[in-house]
Amino acid sequence: MASLFRRMVDDDYAAFNRIFYSSYTYLCFYSRQLVVCPYSAEEIVDDVLCSLWCNRKKLRVNTSFRAYLVRCIRNRSLDCLRKRKGERLYMLEDAQAVRCKQSIAHESLILDELRCQID
Repeated sequence: MASLFRRMVDDDYAAFNRIFYSSYTYLCFYSRQLVVCPYSAEEIVDDVLCSLWCNRKKLRVNTSFRAYLVRCIRNRSLDCLRKRKGERLYMLEDAQAVRCKQSIAHESLILDELRCQID
C-alpha cells in the first residue's frame, strides 16, 4: 500500500484507483461501526478518499498509509457524530419552544374563566 501511496503522490491516478477499490469496503465497514448509518459511512469514506486525491501533494504520512486512512475515517466519523449531536440538541430546543395543543387549550380555558370573572 505504501508504494501505491508514493505513486499516487506522483499523480498516478491508476494507483489512486487501486487504493480506492482495495480499501473502500473495509473503510465503509469501519465507519459504519461508528456512525451506524451506512449512507453516512459511505459519504465519509468518499469524502476522505476524495480529499486524499485532492491533497496528495501536501500529505505527510508518518505512520503506515493504511493506519493513516483508518485514522482519517475515524476522525471524520467522530466529526459526523458531533454534528448529529448538535443538530439533535438544536432540534430539541426548537421542539421545546413549540407550545403543544394541550397547553394552548388550557390557557384558552383560563382566559375564558378570567373574562367571565371580570364581566
